[in-house]
Amino acid sequence: MFRRLWLLLPALGLYAADIGLTLTGQPAAYWGGDYSQALEHNPLAYPILTWHPALFVGAGLAWAVVFSTIIVLWRNRISDWFAVLLAFGHALGGSTWLARHGTGGLLLAIVYLAVTSKISGACWQRAGLGSD
Repeated sequence: MFRRLWLLLPALGLYAADIGLTLTGQPAAYWGGDYSQALEHNPLAYPILTWHPALFVGAGLAWAVVFSTIIVLWRNRISDWFAVLLAFGHALGGSTWLARHGTGGLLLAIVYLAVTSKISGACWQRAGLGSD
């Protein structure tokens, strides 16, 4: 089971980073209480974000529990790929929040993707992915 935690680490870490970057990227009007000003391109997350940031965080925590349980307990190639795709998708999602800030943000997004790729690859290797 410990090896499965290495598989989970990139998915969970990048998901948390994406949530944090999403909340940080909201405009002042949003934080002033006008939740209709939410900025989000994920069609599943957007309506939740427009209701309230606490609901967004709560739904995010609930989803993290669900996907963590699937990745750790379901020992199957499908759950392995699920973990990899979650990490990849949230790395991309997080990088888009950085890239919005001009050339410096774009460079930061590239560095973010490179670093997360290295860390994720090391975790996946410790989890035994690619060793079959």
